[in-house]
Amino acid sequence: MIRRRIAAVMLVFICLMPVARVIAQSQESMHPEIGNTLVVATKLIEPFVMEDDAGNLTGFSVDLWNEIARRIGVNFKWMRYETVGELIDAVESRQTDAAIAAISITAEREQRIDFSKDYYNSGLIIAVPNSSLAPFQLIEAFLNPALLQIFAGFALIILIAAHIYWLIERNRDPNVPPGYIKGIWEGIWWATVTVTTVGYGDRTPHGFAGRVMAIIWMFMGLFLIANFTASVTSVVTVQHIQGTINDIGDLRGRMVVTLEGSTSQQALTSRGITPVTRRTAEEAYAILLDGDAEAIVYDAPVLMYFAANEGAGQVNLVGNIFDPESYGIALAQDSVYREIINLAILNIMEDGTYDDIYATYFGMQP
Repeated sequence: MIRRRIAAVMLVFICLMPVARVIAQSQESMHPEIGNTLVVATKLIEPFVMEDDAGNLTGFSVDLWNEIARRIGVNFKWMRYETVGELIDAVESRQTDAAIAAISITAEREQRIDFSKDYYNSGLIIAVPNSSLAPFQLIEAFLNPALLQIFAGFALIILIAAHIYWLIERNRDPNVPPGYIKGIWEGIWWATVTVTTVGYGDRTPHGFAGRVMAIIWMFMGLFLIANFTASVTSVVTVQHIQGTINDIGDLRGRMVVTLEGSTSQQALTSRGITPVTRRTAEEAYAILLDGDAEAIVYDAPVLMYFAANEGAGQVNLVGNIFDPESYGIALAQDSVYREIINLAILNIMEDGTYDDIYATYFGMQP
């Protein structure tokens, strides 16, 4: 009897050994070996990833990852890239274990990689140069048909005055050429410097009729210049008002810049807007500030930080935040680190550490 019981126990033990092995392997996959050195991809994007004077990385996402790594007990090294697309590619190909910067979680990206729990709520916003008119807008304003008509009318009046001056003075003033072309040119010169009140004095009417004409022309000039200035100002002002950008619907037909491979590029193209793209935010900012773009569309926290710091007084944010999105840590498909990273993020949010990191870079609690 005793032998049978011992045999039965041994049989049960033998049968349970494969099950125990599977459970142990599952637990190991849920809790990877502590002490591994992870390769973490990132890109510079203020205020999430920045570089200090010593060349060390800092920023909201950097500080968050440092805290996550400390809590899960892993060492890591940074690997830098320039675009979000490069970060996604590096994680998908498993060149890196993770990527963190300001990476938006999208369905398209989720098909290629995994994401951690979201750790920052974002969205898109528009920034425009803080100037009355950018250079390309001035060119557009002066090519306005209404303004061209004003210029043409003013030129016609000067041409008429030049003819009258030439007809009166050609036989009285030896300095006025009797020939038509040269004579009219002298008349244009005299009419222009007189009406603009420059009056060099190198050309003055000699006869009575010429001087009467000059007096009339000078008084007319006061009215013409005032009217001309008012008309030009009105047209340029209207052009500026019509060119105001208030929301994404105003960007059609405009020169807009954004970052290559970003969700903002997708948002623009899906609305029929073809933007100019640059690889880095700094390159995009340069285009905007140089007057080569009318607006930049990108992640709201990034543009808000730029407008409050480096771009202060140079750019304005317009409209509301649109196309809400969230940032997450990019991980390879079925990454063994996903669960423990998610647990660390939840703990960081619950114990107040997240609020402290947030306040460091954004000045207020989320």
